[in-house]
Amino acid sequence: HTTHTATTMFASVGPEDQPLLSRSRTFNIISIVSILSVFCVIFTVLTVVFSYEKQTRESLAHKKQLGAEGLNWVAKNKPSEKGESRESLAHKKQLGAEGLNWVAKKKPSEFVSLAVFQGSFKAGNKAANLKTMEFFAKQSKLKGAKFLLFPELSLVSYDSWMGDTNSAANLAETQDGASFQEMARIAKEHNMVITYGYIRKDESKDVYYNSATIVDNNGKRLLNYRKVHLTESESAVFTPGDRIGPVVEILGLKVGVLICYDVFLPEPSRVLALKGAQLLLVPTANERSPLKNNIASQIVPTRAAENGLYIAYANYAMHNSVSTFHGMSLVCDPTGETISRGAAYLHANQIDNTRVDELAMAMLVRTNPGFQETRFPELYAAITTPMTQLADSHILLPSLAEKSDKQT
Repeated sequence: HTTHTATTMFASVGPEDQPLLSRSRTFNIISIVSILSVFCVIFTVLTVVFSYEKQTRESLAHKKQLGAEGLNWVAKNKPSEKGESRESLAHKKQLGAEGLNWVAKKKPSEFVSLAVFQGSFKAGNKAANLKTMEFFAKQSKLKGAKFLLFPELSLVSYDSWMGDTNSAANLAETQDGASFQEMARIAKEHNMVITYGYIRKDESKDVYYNSATIVDNNGKRLLNYRKVHLTESESAVFTPGDRIGPVVEILGLKVGVLICYDVFLPEPSRVLALKGAQLLLVPTANERSPLKNNIASQIVPTRAAENGLYIAYANYAMHNSVSTFHGMSLVCDPTGETISRGAAYLHANQIDNTRVDELAMAMLVRTNPGFQETRFPELYAAITTPMTQLADSHILLPSLAEKSDKQT
C-alpha cells in the first residue's frame, strides 16, 4: 500500500510542477552546505580552545620554572633588538654573567643517544646472554644509539648465584677474560659503547667482585668498577670495591658508573659529580617491593637533580622461582625530570652533552660558580666519621668555633 501511494505521488507530478521541484532541490543543497559550514566552524572553535588550553598549560609550567622573581624580571623587560624573547633573556639572567661566558664558549648542542635494556637473561648461561647482548647492540644501532646499558651482572644474570659462593666462583672471570674479549668484538663491530655487569675474579687471589665494565666502540675497556655498597646476601659472596670512580670521557661526555645499592646512598653520586661526571650509568637488579619501587620513582631522580647530571638506570624485568624483578628502568635529566621510562626491551634517549652543564648551572649545582662557595666540606666530617663516635659530637666552621666555645 505504501509503495503504491509513493508511486502515485511521483506519477502525479506534471511538467507544470518542475520549477517547484528545482527550487526544492536547490534548498536542500543549500541546507546541506549550511550544516557542513556550521560543523566546520565548531571544529575550528574547538581546535582554537584546545590549542589555547595547551599553550596555557605550557605557559603555567614555564612560569613555575622561572619562579616569581624570574616572572617579575620578564614583565619589566622588553624583547631585545636581536629578536630574543623575554623568556630567553630571563634564562640568561638566571645563569648570570659568568655562566653566560661559559655557555658562549661551548659548542652548539650535540646529542648522544643512549639505549637502556630492560628484560631478562638466562641464569648462568654466558653464551646465550652474549648472544642476547649482541642482538640488542644491533637493535640499538638501528635506533641510532651510541651507548647501550645492561642491568647488574647481566653476563650471568643476577639470579645465577643468589648467596652461593660456589656458583659465583664457577661463573667468575678476570677483567680480561673470554667474555670480555667477546664483548669487545661486539662493541667494535656494532660501533657501540656498552656497559654490562659480570662477576670479576681477582687476578691474584680467590676474591670475587660484583663488577661493571664500559667497553668503548673500539673494543677498548675504559672503566671497570667494583660495587662498593653490597646488600646482605651479596656480602656473603662478594668483596666490596675500595673506591668510587673513575670518571672517563666518552663521545664528549664525562661518565661514571655505580651499581644498584650504590645509588641508594647520596654520597657515591656526589663524589662522581665532584669528579666532573655528567652522566651516571647504573646497572641494577631490583626486585618488586614498595621500597625498591621508590628507588626508581623517587631516589634516582633526586640523585640526578641534587648533582645536576643525567642518570641512566637499567633493571631486569623478569619472574622466576627466586624473585620478581620489576623493571622501572629510566633516564633522568639534570633537573630530576624522568625523560624516559622503560616499558619495552629497549628504549633510546637523547642526551645533550652540552646542555647538561648548562642545566646543572641553572640548578645551582656542580658547574655553577656559586656551588663551591656555598659548600662547607669541613662541616661534613660526620659522613666519614664512624657511627660510634658521632653520639655527642658536633661540628662547626672554624670561624664559628671560637664563638661557640664562649657561648658554652
